[in-house]
Amino acid sequence: MSRHRHLASALLLLAIACCLSCVGPPSPRAQALTEVRSADPQTRFLAVQELVLMPLDEGILGALIVATMDGDWQVRGAAIKALGDVGTKEPLALQTLEAALGDEVPDVVVQVPLALARMGPEPGVLEILCLALGNPHGGVQAEAARALEGFGPDAASSPDVVPALIETLESSNDAEVELAIINALGAIGPPAASALPAIQGYLEDPRLDIRYAAEDAIDRISVR
Repeated sequence: MSRHRHLASALLLLAIACCLSCVGPPSPRAQALTEVRSADPQTRFLAVQELVLMPLDEGILGALIVATMDGDWQVRGAAIKALGDVGTKEPLALQTLEAALGDEVPDVVVQVPLALARMGPEPGVLEILCLALGNPHGGVQAEAARALEGFGPDAASSPDVVPALIETLESSNDAEVELAIINALGAIGPPAASALPAIQGYLEDPRLDIRYAAEDAIDRISVR
């Protein structure tokens, strides 16, 4: 789906919700849906935080998706976090998170793997986490690896996960990323057997935490 069609779909959901909100006296939901379109960034930011506390429906989902494209980076980050908090795996929500990987602000992009970590090891979630591992920002790569670590062996339900972890590990010079990926591969266990040669290269690493992580990962992967 193109960015324009993606935005059009979210705007349609939001427009329908706003029309329905015009019926009867203003409710907290109607007020938040109005405030998320305010000219004031702080008001929009607070409205996103209010919406995430309400029962999810198409109107609220549309508002959160539109907010991920806000002109203020803090609003965008809050909206991405909110999609993780509500735990929706709607295709439009996942497409939104994938698109957010291209945000120019690293602090916004890092919210994508954090949100996905709360959604579980669904195929669409794993696909986007693999893309996040290829992001140029180390913090994003590390959080993607931590999300996969949290999924444990279920992360290997996608055949792309282990190769993506190996590729990022072999190309990284970031200690945080290396440690997170080694831990993720260890959590996956025997399905990550193809990563053993890459991990074994860290057994003589001068960094104690990484060396210990490599030893632990090899033990967990080698379990029969």
